Amino acid sequence: MYLELCTPEQMENIYSELGTTKEAVQKDVQDLMDWMEKQPHLPDVRDEEFLTHFLIRCKNSMEKTKRKLEMYYSARALMPEIYSNRNIESEELTEALKTALFTPVPKVTKEGNRLIFLRFFDIHGVKLPTSEVALKGMVMVLDMMLKICNSRSYIIVFDFENMSAPIIALGFTILKKFLTLATKTTPGRFDKIYFVNMMPAAEPLVNIGKTFVKKELADRIVIWKKKSSELSEAIEAEVVPSNYGGKEKPIEELQELWKEFAKVQFKNWLLNEDTVKADLSKKPIGDQLNKDLSMYGVEGSFRNIVID
Repeated sequence: MYLELCTPEQMENIYSELGTTKEAVQKDVQDLMDWMEKQPHLPDVRDEEFLTHFLIRCKNSMEKTKRKLEMYYSARALMPEIYSNRNIESEELTEALKTALFTPVPKVTKEGNRLIFLRFFDIHGVKLPTSEVALKGMVMVLDMMLKICNSRSYIIVFDFENMSAPIIALGFTILKKFLTLATKTTPGRFDKIYFVNMMPAAEPLVNIGKTFVKKELADRIVIWKKKSSELSEAIEAEVVPSNYGGKEKPIEELQELWKEFAKVQFKNWLLNEDTVKADLSKKPIGDQLNKDLSMYGVEGSFRNIVID
């Protein structure tokens, strides 16, 4: 298996940090399943592992978990351009992967955090993906992580190496939208977000980008001014790819391994998930949900997003 999971000892530490136990989480997950069964607009999800990971990423808050589940499944209904037709071997995603990688590393840190790398390539003659296609691929990765990984949180590394101005502009647009989606509609918990190999002229864009996220997340954004090969000074060398100064395989090799693993492990699951979404005809979007999704426009369509 490509992804290594947290050990029982690491999970005990995560439970302790959240002020709970494995047994209490199991009971809470059962309560969540019972609650979802009574919601006519929500799908009847009986995946205990998935809901356990969902609850942990919501910091063991039942109230927050229920709210996020509402958002998570409503977003699937509201934004089909992101959440439907998620064939991992489709032409659009295959072409997108020629210009970018969004790759989790196999191991977790001692605290149980999962490192994910985001990087765009400026390849002559290869058409850049639309932001919708790029986001579809990135959200798919988060869903796969949510399905199988019991990690505590994510550490994102956004690498600007050899990126031209148009690629940088596309990258920032996608990253802003991704962080908004990840924090509004999924239980995305981010420990740190590193920007590496970034030219000084691009720093103001990062500062502007911080205004689109909550202060708690903005404070976790780090502009890494040292060489990218020294990233292991900040993150455990065991989980950092060798081309970033760590002991793990190079990120390009990890990308190929991840792609093959994802095809085998998740292709059918992702396709089957197309129908697992909220039925908003049975419950119109409430005031709070509408407010939370206001960035997508009146109808919640991604095409109406206003944070470009």
